[in-house]
Amino acid sequence: MYNLIHDSLPNVNYLAQLAGAGVFIDSAYMHLTFDTSTTYTQIGQAGAHTIPTNVVIDGNGYTHYYAVIKFNGWYLRNGTKEYKVARILHECMHAIFSLRWGQYLQWLQNHSVGVDSFYIKSKFPIYWKYINNQTVTLSEQQDHEIMGSDYASFFTSIGSQFYNQSAPSNIRDTVLKALGYGGMRETTVWKLLPNQGIDTCKYRNINLTAAESLIGTYNVSGCASFTTHFADSLKLTSGCW
Repeated sequence: MYNLIHDSLPNVNYLAQLAGAGVFIDSAYMHLTFDTSTTYTQIGQAGAHTIPTNVVIDGNGYTHYYAVIKFNGWYLRNGTKEYKVARILHECMHAIFSLRWGQYLQWLQNHSVGVDSFYIKSKFPIYWKYINNQTVTLSEQQDHEIMGSDYASFFTSIGSQFYNQSAPSNIRDTVLKALGYGGMRETTVWKLLPNQGIDTCKYRNINLTAAESLIGTYNVSGCASFTTHFADSLKLTSGCW
């Protein structure tokens, strides 16, 4: 499986560093292990899952954070390149939020690090009001709310660097926005998208097409059937690259 990870997920260190630098800039150390999951192995199961550990402040005052990011092997073999990049970014964001919130919780206890409430508020400006009295770790759902409310444009700006360069910008941007909302259907942010004139069925169709490299006519629950071709319709790139 090493070769599959290596071939399917290039530049993982670059992506992790870029994701971290784009959200929070300091010298905290993130130790991320990318692996294939023994729990999520089939189509229809989660595409990836991040398993965080505690934030550790060493004797020199440096922050260390460890996490294992497990990917579903089925989607590694069958998903498009753009889908896999989106999953890496999504899971890196989970790790980053866990790291920073862990630093903040330590600051609440002993003010040992500089990640105080002002710092966190500046990074989660929209969602801060919902968590400013929270003294436990963030849930996966809360991470998703933060991604959708405070970092929706983040996926588009980074993901565009890895998208098919021959794709028209309007198709690229629409697909990247849809992929950025992948896994967020239970969030308030997602439920408010129709009020912004966004067709969530279209976003779901795009996510399914990207995840499974679809060609043909399909349907997702609660939506009309749709015809798609991952390469022709959405200018996505085959995962075999």
